[in-house]
Amino acid sequence: MHLLSESTRGFNQAQLLAKVLSTHLQIPLWQELHKHRRTPHQANLDLKQRRQNLHSAFCVKTTPPAHVALVDDVMTTGTTVNTLAGLLKEAGCERVEVWVLARTPEVR
Repeated sequence: MHLLSESTRGFNQAQLLAKVLSTHLQIPLWQELHKHRRTPHQANLDLKQRRQNLHSAFCVKTTPPAHVALVDDVMTTGTTVNTLAGLLKEAGCERVEVWVLARTPEVR
């Protein structure tokens, strides 16, 4: 989540989930993946628009660990986690897992 969006909302739900999981599972919390460009909400965008919307929106601040779990509250199309996983792998991460609390149903 972009810092401005977080300050408007007052919290970052994915970060809160990650902190609880880190504490409960006794695993390190790596927080060096940042959204440096504020983007429109993804909700009303199609898959192609979602990809374009996220292009160059994130950066990795330091070399990631070999194994990272991306934590999110809700996954819709998977565009965000796929974008982030690709960025982490480009930065040297060997294995990326995706942990989500909820998944929206596929619309047919």
